[in-house]
Amino acid sequence: MADGLGRELRSRMRQQRAAAWLHSIEFGPPSVLFALIAFFSAVPIAQAQFDSSQPSQGLPYMNAGLDSGFAQLDFAEMYLDQQNKRAKRLEEEKLKNNKLIDGGVISALDLAAPNNAVEQFNHATSLLKEQNSREAARCLEKAIRIYPKFVSAHNALGLAYQDQNDPRAKSEFETAADLDAKFPGSFLNLGLLALTQKDFSAAALNLSKAASLNPQNSKVLAALAFAENGDHEYEQTLKTAQQVHALEHHGMANVHYIAAAAAIALKDLDTTRRELTLFLDEDPTNPLAPTAKRNLEILERQNSGLGSSASGVTQPSGAAADARAMQAAGNDERLKAQLDAANAANERTAASAAARGRTPSP
Repeated sequence: MADGLGRELRSRMRQQRAAAWLHSIEFGPPSVLFALIAFFSAVPIAQAQFDSSQPSQGLPYMNAGLDSGFAQLDFAEMYLDQQNKRAKRLEEEKLKNNKLIDGGVISALDLAAPNNAVEQFNHATSLLKEQNSREAARCLEKAIRIYPKFVSAHNALGLAYQDQNDPRAKSEFETAADLDAKFPGSFLNLGLLALTQKDFSAAALNLSKAASLNPQNSKVLAALAFAENGDHEYEQTLKTAQQVHALEHHGMANVHYIAAAAAIALKDLDTTRRELTLFLDEDPTNPLAPTAKRNLEILERQNSGLGSSASGVTQPSGAAADARAMQAAGNDERLKAQLDAANAANERTAASAAARGRTPSP
């Protein structure tokens, strides 16, 4: 009984000693560990040839007793278990990072940014949310000096410069795109910047790259449809609008209004009618809804007029005015002004609802 209790106590002490060693020493890869175990196992045998009566001193588990080998095995087992847990944590972290990269949230190069660069970036992000773009730019410039390949910092700095109407914005977006051609955010920023400058061709080119890298992003595709319409690529505008419609695109009914404008330019009245109807179905309270309803009424009158003309009846006197109104609806400048006004109205509604402490109805 006493012998059994003694063995149990010795076993627990061995485990405690092994755990203490694990926390205090880094042995490196398992191959190094096995070399150490082999060394510790061999020494007692060699010493025993000289003096078997004297236990080894000064080295762990060198008592050359019956329990020495078991202690070494306990130590190895605990070490390897810890290594396996560490490998599992690293694998989970890698999968999480890959998901962020694949989703276009961060660039693969951002993962190598040192802590002090990340701290500057995080501080700048807070400043941008507070609309303090000048101070944010200073923090981002520091982050880039620390780590020049910080793709997200280059993009954020471009946004900060853009807020200050600083022409260096474009070069920051271009630097980010050159550093990582697989990160869609840089091309999105270049495309949106080109839209503000009414350079629809450059906007369509960059937004097309962003969409190819992140094809499930309906917001990028909606911006691309607007750029394509402005670049007079009407057929492609309709195709892009169909892509948006196939995805979850809550709050982006305007893409159907854009598609209707493209269809008007193509004199495709059936598609115009379909897109305007989708627009009203998805967002009946949109500020552009009255215009869409008026255009649908014009289409109905034109349709009736065509039928009457086939019967030899004179078309309504307002047909020419209706045609001019429909043509104006497809005008790029007018469309942009209408969409800008609608977005501004939506923002005012959201701000008013937030001030009252509630969310606006969808």
